[in-house]
Formats: sequence, C-alpha cells, structure tokens
Amino acid sequence: MKMNDAVDDFRDYLKTNISNVHLDNRGGSRQVKNIIRVSDIKTRKPIVVLWAKRATKRYRAGFWWGINEHQVAELNKSNIPWWLVLLSGQRDRIYVAPHSQVNACLAKGEWSAQSDKPEFKINENQITGKFRLSANFADVVTFVGL
Repeated sequence: MKMNDAVDDFRDYLKTNISNVHLDNRGGSRQVKNIIRVSDIKTRKPIVVLWAKRATKRYRAGFWWGINEHQVAELNKSNIPWWLVLLSGQRDRIYVAPHSQVNACLAKGEWSAQSDKPEFKINENQITGKFRLSANFADVVTFVGL
C-alpha cells in the first residue's frame, strides 16, 4: 500500500467488508475525502466518524501525520463519536485513537503546532504505546466497534 493510496484502500476495505452501514464523506459541514462518516444503513443515523490520515513523511524518528485544528473542532461540534485512524502506508502499522484521547493530547500540548498554519504535527514516537497499534484494517474495524 502506497501512502497516497492509504485512505482509498481503507475506504475500499470498509465498503467491501462492512455491509450493514452506509459510508459518506461529510466531515461536519463539508465534504472531506479522509472523513468517513459511518451511518446505520436503514435509518442513516450516524454511528461514528473515522478520520483517516495518511503519513506525510517517514524519517528515522518514524512516521509523521498532520491534523488540522479546524477539523478537530468540526468533529467535536458534530456530537458524533469519532476516531483518528493514522495510516502509515504499511497495512500492518495503523494507529487508532478515540476523540477523547486526541482531545486530551491536544489539551496537554503533546503535539507541535505549526506556527503558520492551524495544524499539529504528530510523530510516531509520540503515540507509540498510547494509541492502539493495529495490524490490519479488520482490527481497526473491530476496535472501533463496527
């Protein structure tokens, strides 16, 4: 799995392997490719939102991801439980955390903020042992309760 294809691969897995839900890309008030809103297939009532982020770079210090504070605010405002799914580009190295854990890390200032953008940079070493490390997409789906 290439990093560029990681979010598409995750979406495709969900579409193919979870038949009792509806998926769309509404992340708050707008369409966002890496926001996957999971709803009940019959009622369309939202169940959970999965925010899939692919790694931007890999250095000796591990993978890096960026999350936007505006998107965090939109997701929090939605009152739908959400999970951050950090895709490394390797199917056996996926980090997962619930919104409460993401918000706690932000509140504690654990991730560095970009001075010129409303974005936080997350390094793999900062989340190892804190976030769930999943070996595959099936484990992610089970862990988030789908």
